[in-house]
Amino acid sequence: MKNESARNEILKIKNLSKSYHSQGEDITVLSELSFSVNRGEILAIMGPSGVGKSTLLNLIGTIDKPDAGEVFFNGNNPFLLSDSEMAKFRNKNIGFVFQFHHLLPEFTALENVYLPSIIYEDSKEEKIEKARQMLDRVGLTPRLHHKPSQLSGGERQRVAVARALINNPYVILGDEPSGNLDLDNSKKLIDLLFELNDKYGTTFILATHNPKIAERCHRTINLKKMPD
Repeated sequence: MKNESARNEILKIKNLSKSYHSQGEDITVLSELSFSVNRGEILAIMGPSGVGKSTLLNLIGTIDKPDAGEVFFNGNNPFLLSDSEMAKFRNKNIGFVFQFHHLLPEFTALENVYLPSIIYEDSKEEKIEKARQMLDRVGLTPRLHHKPSQLSGGERQRVAVARALINNPYVILGDEPSGNLDLDNSKKLIDLLFELNDKYGTTFILATHNPKIAERCHRTINLKKMPD
């Protein structure tokens, strides 16, 4: 059983620590945090505001660097790479869906999804076709050529999900991905993530305040504030 678990392990966090310097003092946000995530798992990260959920996602996503500890994707530590190599690793292996969609307003849905794949050697036609497939996967084939201003809030977040999927990443990180949507669109988006997990085995790590979302996840990690 242990060997089987190790084979399925896609992400391992080991003794991760992070502090920030503010107003003349160091504030510890995360201290010696360790856990692992298996391929095809949906993991919820919960805890009160300011506890470090976004910080943890930024560290996993290699957007920020830890003060101590290690992050392994399939046994490889991306923080041992050069900055340029780590940027390529991030683009290929990690997808992001934030509370706000961060779509480029001057581009269509298809173009927004296509953009993260431009650094790869596939032909432009192949990349565009893959972007079409990702938008079809999230139910937006009729909206390929609409710009963000022509889409609803829920549709924009679906485009953001398709963009996160485009490079077949190891894991997709969601930082309150439905937090800016009304209840109906929030439920539709979360339903979509679980549908993608069920159909394609996509691995998700979701930071959320919503216990109903966490209840649906395979597992939940609860972060606690560090003592003063």
